[in-house]
Amino acid sequence: MDELLVRAEYTAGHDARLDALRALMRERLRGAPGVHPVVDLVPAGTLPRSEFKARRVIDDRDLYRQALKR
Repeated sequence: MDELLVRAEYTAGHDARLDALRALMRERLRGAPGVHPVVDLVPAGTLPRSEFKARRVIDDRDLYRQALKR
């Protein structure tokens, strides 16, 4: 089963509810067939900002990397 890593920022003041937020996000993402969601919550301002078009999906599977080499 493939894993879907979701990295999301949270704002200050929500530190006490991170486990509940992570569980809620995991449950809502679980609907995608064949994907196991992994939720990584990071403090606001942690994720790099892009001045250009954002790269929102990164396919890091071996199968995808092998297809690119062909």
